[in-house]
Order: sequence, then C-alpha cells, then structure tokens
Amino acid sequence: MALGSFCLVRQRKPVNRWARAGVPEFFPNWIVMLRLPGLPRRGESARAPICDLCLAVEGSPTVARPDCRCQRPAREFATELLKTSQHLWRQNRLQALRELRGGRRAAPALRRVQEVYMANLPERMKQSGRENWNALLSIVEQVTGLSPEAVLELPISCLSKQLALDWMRLRQAYNADLSKPEGERRSWGQLRAALKAGELPGLVIDVPLPGNYTINTMLGKAKSIAGKKSRSFYLNALELPDLSGFCSVSRLIARHGHEALERGVIAKIEEQAAGWRKTNVDLWIAHQLMSRMGLRPREVLAARRSWLEYEKEPRFRPAEAGAGWILVVRNRPEENFWQKARGKAITRRYVVDRDLAAVLLRRRRKPWLFAPDLAPTGRRNLIERTLSKELRRFLASRKGTNYELRKHYISTIYSKHGREAAAAQGGHATSETTEGYYATRLGVLPTVTGAELAG
Repeated sequence: MALGSFCLVRQRKPVNRWARAGVPEFFPNWIVMLRLPGLPRRGESARAPICDLCLAVEGSPTVARPDCRCQRPAREFATELLKTSQHLWRQNRLQALRELRGGRRAAPALRRVQEVYMANLPERMKQSGRENWNALLSIVEQVTGLSPEAVLELPISCLSKQLALDWMRLRQAYNADLSKPEGERRSWGQLRAALKAGELPGLVIDVPLPGNYTINTMLGKAKSIAGKKSRSFYLNALELPDLSGFCSVSRLIARHGHEALERGVIAKIEEQAAGWRKTNVDLWIAHQLMSRMGLRPREVLAARRSWLEYEKEPRFRPAEAGAGWILVVRNRPEENFWQKARGKAITRRYVVDRDLAAVLLRRRRKPWLFAPDLAPTGRRNLIERTLSKELRRFLASRKGTNYELRKHYISTIYSKHGREAAAAQGGHATSETTEGYYATRLGVLPTVTGAELAG
C-alpha cells in the first residue's frame, strides 16, 4: 500500500509582496498538496508557473491536460518531496518531517535579502534603506573581518545576539583608542584578535561613554532591517530565520545634547579651512555648507544646481543682504531626495555669500554641487573620512567630528535667535528636537547674523 500521496492544485491568489516589486515571478503557480498518515494536509509551492491553457480549464487541469509541459517540473518537485517525506515518516523522524513540511530551508544570503528589501521599499525611503544596509554590513564586516563582497554571501542567520554584543565591545575599544596618538591606535584586525583572545574589556552599559550614541544609531539602523515591520511589509516574500536575539540587544546609555566647543577652536578651524579654498576646493565647499548653513552630510552630497535660486528683489533674503543667491533645501521626489523630517513639508532657505556662489556656479553643468568629478564612494569618503580627519586635529576627543560643524551652527542660531529659528534652520520636525540636542548657550559664537538667515 502506498504511503501518502500528492495532488497538484492551482494557486488562485497572489501574495502581497514579491522579490522584485510589481513582478509576480511565480504567479499563477502550481501548489503541491501532500498527504501523509496522521499529519494534516498542507500546501507547498512548487515554484512552477501554470500555462494559460491549464489555467483556463474548467475543473481539474491535471485530469483534462495530464501531459501538459507546465506540469512536469511541478510533478518532479512533488515526487521528490513525497519520497523525502516518506523516508522521514518511516524512520519516525517527526520533527524533521514537520520542519520539511513547514518549508524550512537554508537562510537566504544577505545579498538576496538586500535585493528583496530594496525592491519592496517605497521610493521615498530608498535613501534611508541604503543607510540601514550600510550600517548592517559595516557591523558584520567589522566583526568578521571579511570583505564587503564576502559579507553579502553570508546567510542572514549570522545576525545573532552574540554578533551584536561583540561588535559593541569592538566599537567601544575603537572609540577609546581615538584619544591615543595615531601610532598607538590598534587596527580592526588587532581589535578582533584581542576580542578572540579575551583581552578586550567587557561591554560598559552603565556609563555614557563617547561614541555610544553612534553605536546606538548604527545598531538601530541594522535592527530595523530584521525587525517586525520590515519582515511584515518588505521581506515577507522570503522565509527568514528567527532574528529576535539580534533585535533584542539593548541600547547603551548615551550622552545627549551638544557641548560647547572649547574657546579658540572655531577660530583655528576657520583658519585651517581658509587654506582649503586653494588646496582642496571640495573640502572647502563641504566646510562652508556645514558650518555656515548647518547642512547634514547627506544633504551636502545630494545638493544639485537646481537647489540654487537667484533673487533680484529680496524676497527670502533679508533686505540688507540685497540681491543674490539662496540655497533651497526641500523634499525633491524628482531627484529622489527626502529630508530627514519626511513627515513635514519643510523648506529651508540659506543665503549664499558671493565667494561660495562664485565657486558653485562654475559647476552649473555638473550633476552635483559638491565633488561632482568623484565617484559616489569618493564623494562620501571626502566628508566622512577626510573632513573628519582634518577636524579631529582640533577636536580629538569628539566622535562624528564633521557633524560638530552643524551642531555648532544650530546652537549659535539658538543662542542668538531662539529655539524656533534654530529648529527651522536645522530642518527639525519639532522644536523639541532642537531643545533636547542643541540648546547650548555657547560662549564663543561665530559671526552668523540675522542678515544671513533666510525665512
């Protein structure tokens, strides 16, 4: 007597998400209904498309068209599945049989998860999605020491609680080394070796160490990919393992708010930046946009010629500033640019002084205002690495040094013009954000006046 049986049925309803947005790769699809003694009947996707003729048959297409070519791969899949199930049933390996019938397969590689995630992500969230993936891949790369390409081939099951905790220890050790002379700092390879040998100190969770805010930010972005919302809306076309351990890692205590820069530091930075005007004009532009306008690094990278507008009759420029150029920062769907405060239609306008305008206008035929001749990675590295390295000469004890320019600018506006003006210039969704992070009464203020603010 035959042990168990199968039949093929037609899939009638498509799933909500596909590996490629809008492309139903396996719909309509053949479904294998498998029966075994003592176990409930369960449908399993054969991942074999149905032809139009079988789909149009009234009644059973396997009876009306038993020799149709579209049924062959489905029958081969069903036969192999039945043989495997019968073997496990005879050996009484019920747990393995339940896993097989439950569709448990090898965890997909990070590359495949990234493709599906980005395909199903709404257009307005593409930029933040790329930032989330950069954070996740950096975490895995720093812990494993693998190349970026090799990291993408790892299964997503590598995201464990232990990996997150190991990375947090590595980052705390790395941040602690930043205060040492450059020749005494350990490389990532040395830090990984020390972690493996048990020589790194334990994770400090009760003290707001420098760099904890960055650790929380990167880990939060990585966890958003493996979280409940992502799995429900963007990754439900995939069968993912349990990642609750990775997502359950708690945040560290971080110091919030902005501390005033030491007296004289701003003057030294401005003196150093003046030399970049001749030696590295792109570095000078980044410094100007961040220190004189408070732009975020991602906004500097996204700025285009279309962001510049000329005013003959001052409308947004203060009357005392006269005619000239302004830089307009707003959501631009046609350029796939969205501000951080996506929920609000915020438009920010900044007065561009003549010296900076003269440099930017020479690039009117270029795609970008900042570093238009560099590749995307080179443009990002110029801000995140080169500029930060130059600023760290004066801000050795601070992490995220390029962001210190924006912090100081917004704190200056807060001190001179109040919270609402600072929130508007900083592009914050609410003034509570400004109050919590930038409400610093600075002792040394740069020369930002009301004439430099556009409404």
